[in-house]
Amino acid sequence: MFSACYITCSLVLWIYINISIASIKPIYTHWPVIYKMACAAECFEGLYTAKIDPEIAQEALKEMQVLLDNSGTRRHSTASEMVEIGACFISAKQGKHSVVKHSLCDFPAIMRLITLSMNALGSVDRDLQEDRLNVIIRRYNVGQGLKMHTDRTSVHENMEACFEEPVFGCVLENTSPQALTFKHGAHTLELQEDVGTVFLQTGHARFWCQHGVPLLTAGRRVSLTWRWFVGF
Repeated sequence: MFSACYITCSLVLWIYINISIASIKPIYTHWPVIYKMACAAECFEGLYTAKIDPEIAQEALKEMQVLLDNSGTRRHSTASEMVEIGACFISAKQGKHSVVKHSLCDFPAIMRLITLSMNALGSVDRDLQEDRLNVIIRRYNVGQGLKMHTDRTSVHENMEACFEEPVFGCVLENTSPQALTFKHGAHTLELQEDVGTVFLQTGHARFWCQHGVPLLTAGRRVSLTWRWFVGF
């Protein structure tokens, strides 16, 4: 009698657990995955993601394509094409602060995307502070990527921190199998990149976790990142 009752209770409990887990689809489908996600949350602390309307991303992409076609530069054969808007990081590395290559005001769709992305990630009251805002557009083609790295705390080793804590980003297009990837110790996390995927990196996810984009084997990837210089 006791054995039958025990088996019945165990069966009911097993069914309840599996129904509960199934209701949290698509991520939590079995216990090993739940454990893996818990490890990822701990290893990649400071990384947050959200989604915005893909149409907003597509409108911004149109502005970016024109800018990249006219002004895109590459540092070496495996680097992405890159354009900066607002305060220029490359000029800051050369000791020229407050140099503006392109004004954000000239790109209303990109400005709208930045504002809505920050709202989606909880930074509702963040002022754009365009005089200190550094926006980087990257377009990756086959054979191009972004080497794994941790964010620097300053432009030069002997300088104080040049950027404020948060770094935001948005994926405008990705038809490749590759995506932004984070590594910390034995743990690896690859973002699920759809049109309109937005992300925020702070603290641990910036300065301790290696992150980058593997060399594309097919397709194309276009992304936007933005951050603020500490007051000049």
